[in-house]
Amino acid sequence: MKKRLILLATVFIFIFNTVSTLADNSQQTIPVHFNMVNLNVNGNPVNADNILYNGTTYVPLRKAAEILGCEVGWNGETNTATIMRYNEKTEIAFVFECLYEAGRITDLCDNIYSYSDFRFNKSHWTGYFHNSDITYYQGLADDVKYISEYYNSLIKYKEMMYIILSDLTSKENLDGFYQKLDEVYNKTAYIYSLVKNLVESSGFICTETEFINDIYLLFDIKEELENYHSEIYFDYLKYLYN
Repeated sequence: MKKRLILLATVFIFIFNTVSTLADNSQQTIPVHFNMVNLNVNGNPVNADNILYNGTTYVPLRKAAEILGCEVGWNGETNTATIMRYNEKTEIAFVFECLYEAGRITDLCDNIYSYSDFRFNKSHWTGYFHNSDITYYQGLADDVKYISEYYNSLIKYKEMMYIILSDLTSKENLDGFYQKLDEVYNKTAYIYSLVKNLVESSGFICTETEFINDIYLLFDIKEELENYHSEIYFDYLKYLYN
């Protein structure tokens, strides 16, 4: 992948603006050969300034990291350069984990669709689901809780998903995926609040027609999320198999 963020190892190297700033007696004049070395990595020539001193070749830190497939970060407050090394297997696992969590959200939406049974009365939601030991309301609350957890995880790693997948699938797919994810999260939270108010006889309670329309709308949004999810998944598979 062209851009990566999963970090397996982080190496901290302290860099100072000039050698002369380290100490009063640290400034030296040394004989070096400038750009006398041809750099080659994995059979490919590399265009980078370099110096040869006492048999050792020196190249800029950022360029050296990029040559080795790493990325360099800089913290000006601590004068710290951070070299990040990637592991493709870890990245693959990360993407699949995120896609799995999105798939679980759509499955849980199907559960909510079933729990509702297109009814918005207290006796339905306080009744026990299919002769189980939980009520329809408890089942809804649990599923909305899991949706919230998966959603927050996907939002937390949104930037990383964009970086890793930006060269593998269209920006339209990624934008649509996260937009529909937001809509699903907000709609499930709203549906739960309506049922909670109904069961506890507190707060705003809508009409049954309004509630059923929200359930239908959730299902429509969930299907759109599934479509974007499938596009990203198959684009990613095509990359892995190519």
